Amino acid sequence: MELIQQLINGLMLGSMYALIAIGYTLVFGILNLLNLAHGEVFMFSGFFAAYAMNSFGLPLYLALPMSIMLAAILGILIERICFRPVKPQYHLAPLVSTIAAGTVLTSLAVKLGGSEPQVFQSTLSLPEWKLGGILISSTQLLILGIALVLMVGITLLLQRTRTGRAMRTLSENPVAAKLFGVNVNRIIVATFAISSLLAGVAGLLIGLRFEKISPFIGATMGLKGLAVMVIGGLGNVYGAMVGGLLIGLLEVLVVALPYGTAPFMDAVVWGFLVLVLLVKPSGLFGSRIQVERV
Repeated sequence: MELIQQLINGLMLGSMYALIAIGYTLVFGILNLLNLAHGEVFMFSGFFAAYAMNSFGLPLYLALPMSIMLAAILGILIERICFRPVKPQYHLAPLVSTIAAGTVLTSLAVKLGGSEPQVFQSTLSLPEWKLGGILISSTQLLILGIALVLMVGITLLLQRTRTGRAMRTLSENPVAAKLFGVNVNRIIVATFAISSLLAGVAGLLIGLRFEKISPFIGATMGLKGLAVMVIGGLGNVYGAMVGGLLIGLLEVLVVALPYGTAPFMDAVVWGFLVLVLLVKPSGLFGSRIQVERV
C-alpha cells in the first residue's frame, strides 16, 4: 500500500516536471536555444498568485487566471527582449540575457513579497479518500488531471492545428517554413507564450499542493526541468512528458526507501541523467533538434 501511495505522489510531482520540461522543449525545438529564465517564470506565476491573494484579497478564481496570463506575457517579453534582437551567430547571448531576466524576476518577487515563502491563504477545500491504506487527496488528483489534460492538449495542438503544424515545420527546417508561408515571428511568439503558460500553470499547481511557494524555487525547478528534457531527448515533447514522470517517480521512491537514502535524492536524479547520457546520449526517446542542411 505504501508503494502505491508513493507512486501517486511521484506521478503528481513528475507531472509538474513534465510541464516545465515541455516548455523548455518547445523553445529549444524551434530555436535550438535555451530560455534559462523559464524556471523563474514558473516561480513568479505561483508567487504572484499567492501575493495577490495575501496583499489584495483577490479570490483564488481570479488570482489563478491572472497569474497564468502574466506567465504568458512574461514569455512574450523574454522573446522580444532576450532573443529577437540577438543576431543568430551569437549563440551565447540569449543564454546570458535570459539568466539576467531570471535574476530580475527573482529580485522582483523578493521586492514584492520578501524572501520568505508566500502562503496560499485561499487553498482548495476538497475532500480526501482513503482506500485501504492509501490516502488519495482530491487536490493531488486535480493537479494530476490538469497536468495530463495539458499534456494531451499540447499533443493535439502540435498534431492537429495549423499553429502546431507550423511549429513542427519551423522546427524541422526554418528555410522551408518560410517558403511555405509560415509567419516565423508569430509562431516564435506563440511558442514562447505557450511555453511560459505551461510553466505558469506548473507554478500554480505546486503552490496549491504545498500551500506555499518560495521566490527562490525557480532555479531548482528549472534545473530539474532541464534534466528531464535531456533525459527524454532534446526537442522531443513526448520524451519530456515521459521523462518528467520518470524523474518524479524516481525522486519519491528514493525518499520512500527505508535505507536513509532521502538526503541523496538529488544525487540519484543527476546520477540517472549521467547514466542516460552514457548509455544513450540522444536521450531515451531521441533528440529532434534542427540540423544544418546544405
